[in-house]
Amino acid sequence: GDSLIGRGELHLDSAQLGQAPQRKVPLTLRGQPAGELSLQFQIQAPQEALHIMAHSSRGSLAAAAKAFAQTLRQQSALDQLLASRPQVMWDMPQERLAAIH
Repeated sequence: GDSLIGRGELHLDSAQLGQAPQRKVPLTLRGQPAGELSLQFQIQAPQEALHIMAHSSRGSLAAAAKAFAQTLRQQSALDQLLASRPQVMWDMPQERLAAIH
């Protein structure tokens, strides 16, 4: 909390995150209602997850699966997934890459 604005709490679980990326949090100041705070948020996979996926042949299957799950939770999941492709896929001829999609 802040001594001038007040205090508020927001509890989230993974099931709620995709439903409403905006929330209003009631604020209290010295035990009295003091307005509300509007928040907007999104899930973003850590950069480490993208690195693990790009180099998945060097790590464990469990680490790759966790990184994949973290990436798919994001709003821009497909873009992030494509950006994390291994270098061999970036260098692949466009015709061959199109056949994989």
